[in-house]
Amino acid sequence: MLFVIMQIISFWLLAVPEPVAFYPLNARYKAAEKENRQPKGTLGDVGITNGPFNEPGGAYMFYGTDNSYIEFPNRGGLDTRFSITLMCWVHPGGQYGSIV
Repeated sequence: MLFVIMQIISFWLLAVPEPVAFYPLNARYKAAEKENRQPKGTLGDVGITNGPFNEPGGAYMFYGTDNSYIEFPNRGGLDTRFSITLMCWVHPGGQYGSIV
C-alpha cells in the first residue's frame, strides 16, 4: 500500500509544472518575483500591512484610488499557451470596486 501511495505522489509531483512567476507581494520581496525569473513589478500608491494569519509585513493595502495599484511588466515571460492561474489573498475593507 505504501508503495502505491509513493507512486501516486511521485506522479503528482512530476505532473505539476514549475510556476512561470511567483510574486509574494510582501515587505521582504516588495514587487519582485521570488526566483528572479521575471522583471520586478511597479508599486503605485500602496501600503504594507499585515498578511494572512496576521503576518506583519505580509501583504499590500490598496487605497481604492486610480493611483493605488501594482503592475507587472510582461516582456513575454508571463505568457502561457493554454491556461494561467492567479491566486491572491483578499481581505476587503473599505470602498466597493474591482479586485483584479
